[in-house]
Amino acid sequence: MDARARRARRDAVRRFHPDAGGSAEMLIAALAAFEERETPQGAPVRARRTWRGRAAVVARSSRRRWRHMTQQLSRAFKEIVQ
Repeated sequence: MDARARRARRDAVRRFHPDAGGSAEMLIAALAAFEERETPQGAPVRARRTWRGRAAVVARSSRRRWRHMTQQLSRAFKEIVQ
């Protein structure tokens, strides 16, 4: 969003906010109009990665590190024993 669009959105929020004498319906309508304007037509909306998804990524990477570390230790132990 460019600076002019941000400024227009900020002005609309100031004008239509219920605490500033506007109505909630007008504020919601104004924000919805800005969201429609910002989202390109046909563009896929990508969901944010949830914490559960992030935890799975961390668990996989830590398992890989653990497996790599145990392989290195077993090689070192074999060298010591020989």
